[in-house]
Amino acid sequence: MTANVGKRVRKMVLERFKSTECRFIYVDQMNITPSSRKSYLSGRNINIAIVLELEGDELQQRHMEWPDKAEAIPEEGSPKLSYFSGNNIRMIKAILHTLIAICSIYVGIVLLASLFQGWLIFQPRKRLHGDPAVIGLPYMDIWLRSSDDVRIHGWYIPSGRQGKTLLFFHGNAGNISHRLDSLAIFHDFGLNILIVDYQGYGNSEGKPSEKALYLDGNAAWNYLTGDLNIPSGDIIVFGRSLGGAVAMELAYRYSPGGIILESSFSDMAEVAAEHFPFLPVRWLLRHRFDLSEKIKWIGCPSLVIHSPNDEIIPFRFGERLFTDLPEPKIFIEIEGDHNTGFLLSIGKYRQGLWEFIRHLEQN
Repeated sequence: MTANVGKRVRKMVLERFKSTECRFIYVDQMNITPSSRKSYLSGRNINIAIVLELEGDELQQRHMEWPDKAEAIPEEGSPKLSYFSGNNIRMIKAILHTLIAICSIYVGIVLLASLFQGWLIFQPRKRLHGDPAVIGLPYMDIWLRSSDDVRIHGWYIPSGRQGKTLLFFHGNAGNISHRLDSLAIFHDFGLNILIVDYQGYGNSEGKPSEKALYLDGNAAWNYLTGDLNIPSGDIIVFGRSLGGAVAMELAYRYSPGGIILESSFSDMAEVAAEHFPFLPVRWLLRHRFDLSEKIKWIGCPSLVIHSPNDEIIPFRFGERLFTDLPEPKIFIEIEGDHNTGFLLSIGKYRQGLWEFIRHLEQN
């Protein structure tokens, strides 16, 4: 084919493939005579070529050709083809493979988070590492039965005098034996104390869940008001961290004399989103512990204690909790991390607790 014919073919190629949505085609400077085509393709970075022949004034598309093989062009009327260079094809495949890998990893993380969220939220320890007698406090082992027929274990520590009773709900990890320091503090204030292990914690049977914790709290409340015949107004509910949700649920249902919330929150989803911002936690979370609306209807005096250095439940959640609680209420800002802040701020901590408890006893 002469040079003039070659120019004519190239012009027709551009016109034809523009109308058929061709993306990439290698025809520029291409000698399309059959004898030189193979060597031309082999000597350049060309992975695919459209082989064309001229019949009169009509440009005929014969086949697609690679340096070492050829493939027949689909018959007339079949779907139109878009032609890409091999380099572009490989790049697109690499991008797609990368995106698929990233999506697969993300989906895997989401599934793992959904499957193991119970393990992330509830971290019980079965073995008790001591009892109140270790710190010189008299106590009784208490066995309660929740409304779902699960036995839960606790300690009742009498103060030796008539006065308020503290119902203590601990956080998500360990068991009641890890709260001896706190029991000693409240006993010094002359309070009777009932502390219970949630289902699956310590000697308690069952398995922890949001529903189970609420049932356990209800069983403890019924023991105090029923078995011990303590008036609800003489009970102070205390919740630390996750235990704050149980305390708030009881305060919403009943009418305790007061509520103390230490390093706690009103909505588990907000806390989870803080630690896992890349996960759709509100969609995944089964144990929601959402008390954000209920706390607005709590009708007893409240004390909120929180530290700006809390690395588990950020300070702003304690501030929001305090804002949403109705009056009368008190806020105490302590120092230190989530688990030991009350010990690092022991002077301020004890003073704030004592003033709040004394206020409740005088009213």
